[in-house]
Amino acid sequence: MAGNFRLTFNDIDTSQGLGTIDSSATGYMVVKAPKGNAVATYFPKGSANKIISLVGVPSTTYPNIQDALDFNASYGLYLSSPAGTSNEYESYYGGVYLTEYGIFEFDRVTDISEPNYLVRLDIEDDTRSSNNVLLANSTTKEYTTGIFTIDNVPSWIYSKAVGLRLTYVEANPTFQGTVIDIVLDKTDLPNGLVYNDIVIGAIDASNQEAVLFTLEGADGGSEVNWATGGAVASYFNDNWNNGGITFEWILNLSSDTYFYLNQRSPSEVPAHITVSKIGYVRSASCASSVLTCANHSLSNKTAIKFSNLNGLTGTPAISTGTTYYVSDVTTNTFKIRLTPNSVSAISLTGTIAGGIVYTEVLWPTNQISFSFTEEGAPGRQVSGGTYTGNLVNTSVDGYGANNYIENLLTDDMNAFVQIKVVKPFTNTTSVTSAPQTLSVMGQRYAVSTGADLSIILQEGWDAALAGDYDTVRVFMEPTGNMDINASLPAIRQAYQLSTIISALNGTGVDAAYISSLHDARSSVSSAKGLAYYANQFLRKDNYLGTTFWSNCIGAIGTKLASIIEGKLGGWPPMFTDYNGYGGSLPVSAIKQKAKFNNDDQQLMDQLGINIIVQDSFHGPLILGQKTSTASLEISDWSYLAHSMAFDEFKREIRDLVMVPQLGKPIDDQFQSLREFQSNTILNKRTQGPGRIWEAGLVDAFAGNDAAAKAARTFKLIIQVKVTVFSEFVDLTLENVGQGVTL
Repeated sequence: MAGNFRLTFNDIDTSQGLGTIDSSATGYMVVKAPKGNAVATYFPKGSANKIISLVGVPSTTYPNIQDALDFNASYGLYLSSPAGTSNEYESYYGGVYLTEYGIFEFDRVTDISEPNYLVRLDIEDDTRSSNNVLLANSTTKEYTTGIFTIDNVPSWIYSKAVGLRLTYVEANPTFQGTVIDIVLDKTDLPNGLVYNDIVIGAIDASNQEAVLFTLEGADGGSEVNWATGGAVASYFNDNWNNGGITFEWILNLSSDTYFYLNQRSPSEVPAHITVSKIGYVRSASCASSVLTCANHSLSNKTAIKFSNLNGLTGTPAISTGTTYYVSDVTTNTFKIRLTPNSVSAISLTGTIAGGIVYTEVLWPTNQISFSFTEEGAPGRQVSGGTYTGNLVNTSVDGYGANNYIENLLTDDMNAFVQIKVVKPFTNTTSVTSAPQTLSVMGQRYAVSTGADLSIILQEGWDAALAGDYDTVRVFMEPTGNMDINASLPAIRQAYQLSTIISALNGTGVDAAYISSLHDARSSVSSAKGLAYYANQFLRKDNYLGTTFWSNCIGAIGTKLASIIEGKLGGWPPMFTDYNGYGGSLPVSAIKQKAKFNNDDQQLMDQLGINIIVQDSFHGPLILGQKTSTASLEISDWSYLAHSMAFDEFKREIRDLVMVPQLGKPIDDQFQSLREFQSNTILNKRTQGPGRIWEAGLVDAFAGNDAAAKAARTFKLIIQVKVTVFSEFVDLTLENVGQGVTL
C-alpha cells in the first residue's frame, strides 16, 4: 500500500564503504631526442603538440619519439629524453641574462637551477653598443712576437672579468680546433696564472687598463710563431674574427643579473626571444629643454612621472608626481608636454648633470614583456606566445590578480623557454632598448653522431629509479638497446606493481634474424612483469614525411594500458581484439622486417619473446603474451594477462586495505573489516560477466595468531584460482556418414 502514513522507517546506516582509486594507466618512456631532459616531463593524454615542442619530431634519426606519440594519444606519459654529456662534447643550455650591463648569452650553463652567471664578450665588442651599454673607451690590441696586449680595458670589464677564452680554428697546428679557457687571478700579482702553455703576466691592479700575456710554445719554452709566412701582427689581422681566431672576455655578472630566460633543455635548435618592453626606473640629464637618456625606447605621447627633479625647473612649472607626456622623441632624447596634444613642449630651465629620475605611468617599474618562437619542425616556426608580468612576486595587475612573471610562465603554458627572476630592478639606467630579438642555442651531446646511446639513455632510467613513479603502470623501453635491457630488472624491483616492456632487436634477414633474436634473448635478464617484443615495421611520420623502422613499443604499451584500465589487467594482449582489447596494434605500417613461420613462432614463444607480425587483414598483430619468466618455468607469472592482473589486484589491496590498517588494532573488528574490503575487491574479478579469475579466497584470521598480534604485524592471506585463457586453439574436422544423426 503506497504512501501509508501509519508506517515510519528509521534507517541506521553503520556500513563502511570502500573507496576507489584512480585507474588511469600512465606510462614512462626514455627516448633519444634533439631536445628534452633526463628528468621526465609529464604529458597528459593527447599532448602531441607539447611533446613535439619539448623533444622534437619523429624521424629516421629519432624514431622513438613516434612511440611516445603513439602511447600519449590514449594515455598520460612521463617522457625522459636525456641530453647526455661528455668531456669532448658537453651539453649545456641556451639562454640570456638581462643584467645591469645589457643582455648577454649564457656561457656553458649545465645546471639551469644554478647557472654560472658567466657571459662571453668579444674584446673588440666591449663597448656593447649593440646592447646600449655606452663606455668611454674601447679595447685596442697590439701584437709583438709571442706577446699579446689588451689595452684600454674599461673599468667595469676589469672588475667583472674572471677569464679569457682563446679559440683557434685556423691557427698553429699545435692548437688547431681547440678552445683554451684562461682563468684570471687578479689577487696573485704580478703573474695571475700559468695555464698550460699560456702565461698571464703583468696584471697590475693600479694600472688595470693593460693586460699582457705570453703565448708560449707547446713545450712551454719558446713563444709560438703566429706568423704564417708573414709578421705576427699581419697574421692576427688576417685571421681575427674571420674563422681563424676569436678572443673573448669571460665575465661574472652574478651580482648584476635581474632575470634570465633559457631553453627548457640543452638543445641545438635555436629559440628566438624578443624582449619588447622593460619597466626600468630611468634617469635623465637635461640641457636646453631637452632630456637625455640613452636608448630610452619611449614613444611620443607616452605618459611619465618624475620621482625627483634635482633642481630642474620649467615653464610652466613642473613637479614630482605630475603626469607629463613625451614628445619630440629621438633615440637618446625627448621633451615633455602637459597633455598628449599640447601645442608646445615645456621649457626646461638649467643644465642638470644627471639624477632626474622618471618612470612610465602606464608601464610599471619591474614589468616586462617578451615573446618567443622556436622551430617546432624543420622549416616550421612555432610561437610560444607573448608574456607580460612583473619581477616582484607580490605584484598584481589592474584586476588585483598576481602577475609575477614566474607564475605566468608555467610548464603547462609553453614548452620552449622558462624565466627565473633573480632580483627586481633598482634605480638603474636603461640597459637595453626594446624591442630586441635574440637567438639562443645550447649544445647537446645526444645529437652527436659519436655519442654512446646506452650511456645517454641510462640517464633517463636512472632518473626513474631516483624519482617517485609508483603511479606508472607501464614502463617502456623502445630502442632495444642491449645495455639498457640488461638493467630493466632493476626497474621492476623498484616498481613491483608495474609492467616493463622492451624491444629486442634482430639483425640480418629471415633465418639470420631469428638466430640473432635467440642470441639477444640469452643476453638479457628475466624478471616478473618484464616482457620482450620483437620485429620492426617501416613507418612514415606525419611531420617530415620520412620513413623509419619502429619497434612499435608505444603502441604495445597502449594495448597493455587499456587492458590494465578496462579489464583490471586480466585480458591477453595478443591476437585479435575483442571490444578493443587484444593484440591488434592501432598503427599502420608499410612493411615488416621479418616473417616468422610456424616453427619460428613456437620457438619465440618458448623463449618468452612476443613477436609482432604484419597481418594482411588486421595490420600489425602481437602473437604472444609471455613475460620473460616464461623461458624458466611456466606458471601464472609467465603470462602478461595474469601478471598484470596480479599487479593491479595487489595495488588495490595495498592502497585500500593494507595502508588503512597501519597503526590500527589487530582484533576481530578490524580483521573482519579488512576481510570484507578485500572480498569486495576480489569479487570484481571473480563474479559477473567481466570476471577474469575462476575463484578466490580471503582470510584475515589464519595468519594473525597471538604471536603476530604481539609483534603488531598484520597478515592478509589471499588465494586466487586463475581461469587460463587459451593460448593455442586446435580445430578438428571429421567427416561422418550421411545417415549419422548429429
